[in-house]
Amino acid sequence: MKLLKNTWPFRLGHRKKLNRCVSTWSPLATAFNTRPTSRPIFDSLRDRTGLFNKPELVSFEGFFSMRDQAIAATDRLIEEATSNPSRPMVEIFDELSDTLCKVADLAEFVRIAHPQSHFASAAEDACISVSGVVEKLNTHKGLYEALRDSVKRGTSGDQHLAELFLFDFEQSGIQLAEERRRRVVALNDLILQTGQRFMAGAAKPRRVPRSAVPNNVRQLAIKASTMETAANVRQFLDILSDNLYDRAKMDFDAMLQMKMKETPYLNSLMCWDTPYFTQKAKTQLLNVANSDFSPYFSLGGCMEGLNMLCEELYGISLKSEEMLPGESWSPDVYKLAVVHETEGLLGYIYCDLYERPGKPHQDCHFTIQGGKLLPDGSYQNPIVVVMLSLSGGHRSGPALLSAGGVDNLFHEVGHALHSMLGRAPHQHVAGTRCATDLAEVPSVLMEYFAASPQVFYSALDQHYHGPDASSRGRTTEVLQRVQKQYYGLPYVENTILLRDYLQEEVTPTTLANALAEELDYHKDHLDTVLKVINK
Repeated sequence: MKLLKNTWPFRLGHRKKLNRCVSTWSPLATAFNTRPTSRPIFDSLRDRTGLFNKPELVSFEGFFSMRDQAIAATDRLIEEATSNPSRPMVEIFDELSDTLCKVADLAEFVRIAHPQSHFASAAEDACISVSGVVEKLNTHKGLYEALRDSVKRGTSGDQHLAELFLFDFEQSGIQLAEERRRRVVALNDLILQTGQRFMAGAAKPRRVPRSAVPNNVRQLAIKASTMETAANVRQFLDILSDNLYDRAKMDFDAMLQMKMKETPYLNSLMCWDTPYFTQKAKTQLLNVANSDFSPYFSLGGCMEGLNMLCEELYGISLKSEEMLPGESWSPDVYKLAVVHETEGLLGYIYCDLYERPGKPHQDCHFTIQGGKLLPDGSYQNPIVVVMLSLSGGHRSGPALLSAGGVDNLFHEVGHALHSMLGRAPHQHVAGTRCATDLAEVPSVLMEYFAASPQVFYSALDQHYHGPDASSRGRTTEVLQRVQKQYYGLPYVENTILLRDYLQEEVTPTTLANALAEELDYHKDHLDTVLKVINK
């Protein structure tokens, strides 16, 4: 089982040492240290465009035309796929996927994030309509048979991608009789439309035929993951349990002692106690308030740090661009162009970073448009959104991030960079459209860099009151207490675990043993942490 292919787009390792010291704020840092505002008089003099620079979305009615155009294109592609096509079947299916995803993904984001109800409502309507089309396609017998037959003949094109499409069909019960297949489509559509109520507690039972459900539901959930089988997952967890049992018991004993100090009459640790006492232990260990270190984490400083890191690691730069009137759904959104040093523009990242009424309080990454190689040889550049919920950024000063906020920013930007750099020829597997667990590798990788002393000193150590780097003694203290101990586990020097296994065979045994070895290597540090907690 390969964790990553040799064609992985990230170029790990420093091309040169990160030893720059910023003496003045860059244009990128200046832009992000100032919260954008609307300029109605100035904007009225400029040409107006639609959301994400799509002319159709000048008004909310554009969602209806986009929906209709996507459905019409879908019908044309179905006809081509089922009528002895002249091009590889995978090319048709990927175009079909791209056509629908460009509407569904965009509409799903606007439904969640747009502050105007008429835009959100139109987006929701388009999203439901396209999702219904997708459900019907997943049980389209003619499409399934055309793809299956092309795989048997060896004319499908990319064999791996063809198998992924077949897997999607089989998940939707394509192998069932016609009546049962229609029932699956109807039930999936019902689940989609009642999802909001379900999340609020109004559960509805599913009546899917038993033959359409795997004997082992866990197998369905992990089939497309890097672990591949439930047996591999079980083996991985068993090895971790064997290696970490004693250390975990020490943690639980320490938490129990903390609990008994607070409530002497309770002498057992319950599962709901661990988050509380873990956070309390971190607070005691850090012994520092957010106000002590947040001035070093201005939003602009962090973005400039990310830019410096991207230049050194991947040869790309993040350039702030001014948006056209109508391009954004909120006036305080930033737009970044991701530019490669030799290949030029790779795509756009829209940064919706500030809290506002009605906006979900969830840090996340949205794909608006996936990357794809087009028939003329050009590349359809990806468009993504990074969403956070920061406060501040007004005239009193820039938004200041907590230690957790820095981690979250690096994590979500890691997803965005994955979308930019994962330039696969097919949209269905480009960027973050990969195995669910593998999609977290680039984001976690960026977190490791955020916790690296070298990166911290070079990229993040800039006090917003003045861009000169602060003293090493001060930042060493903050870094060690906030970054290294923030997770309750020590920093893995030079991200050695991830780096060593990126290009090697990974099995549950080797991965679990490697994690245990890292903890053993830092055993003295962990013992010191436990002693502090037990005081």
